Amino acid sequence: MATRCGQSANNYPSLLAKKFGLALIDHSCSGATTEHILGPWGDIPPQISGVNAATRLVTLTIGGNDLTYVGNLFNATCQQDHRRRQQTAVSTVSPCNPVRVPTEADYQRDEVQLGRIAQRIHQLAPRAKLVFVQYLQPLPATGKLCADTPISESDAEIIRTIGRRLSEIIDRVGRTNNALVVEMDKSSAAHTPCDADPWMIGSPKGYDGRNGLQWHLNLAGMKATADGIAYWLANAPATFSPAQPSATSTDQAVPPPNDPAVPTPPA
Repeated sequence: MATRCGQSANNYPSLLAKKFGLALIDHSCSGATTEHILGPWGDIPPQISGVNAATRLVTLTIGGNDLTYVGNLFNATCQQDHRRRQQTAVSTVSPCNPVRVPTEADYQRDEVQLGRIAQRIHQLAPRAKLVFVQYLQPLPATGKLCADTPISESDAEIIRTIGRRLSEIIDRVGRTNNALVVEMDKSSAAHTPCDADPWMIGSPKGYDGRNGLQWHLNLAGMKATADGIAYWLANAPATFSPAQPSATSTDQAVPPPNDPAVPTPPA
């Protein structure tokens, strides 16, 4: 996979593969949309090209970039910083992209695309277990923003709404397409950048990037996600056998006994 995809040896697919002793084909790529699962992205082949009849496990965290979910966190951070600078300097034109509010058509298209992806994976790898992994919560509840989440409350509410509706879409698609949905959105609610044990980095002032990309998972979040998936693969109604030969991850990443990610079992 191209270096611009930003893969890490400590991303959750890698940690999960190590836990089960699987041969991993990691086609995850930062910034990818549902189009890039099914089709090429410049010089990057379709992510689904890593799925074949030998595949026994496919994990997916996808759909957020179609709705500018994570992109809006960067846009909102830039906007807030620009507003702060305007208070101490001559007003200038904002260099920031606006926070985008998806249309109903955007949400509908995302759901259709996720369904297409699930169906195609089942066609290519009929013996594989398909796991949709929900996005972790990047923001605390209303009124609880902190220095590490430097955005306005109005922008935060737009982003929370996108996250909530995206979670609902992923849940429906998983139920409809015989997939396990691991609800990292719920298990991470007390692990935002504003919490004592954060699973996401946020956008701290002066951050040097050593722990990963802003507004993405930190190592604790990667471990928690891998552990959550592993727990529910072992305990969900359709149990996954770790003796299977291969796993494929097409993503954008045993849980603590009191904090497993609760899955939605296949319908």
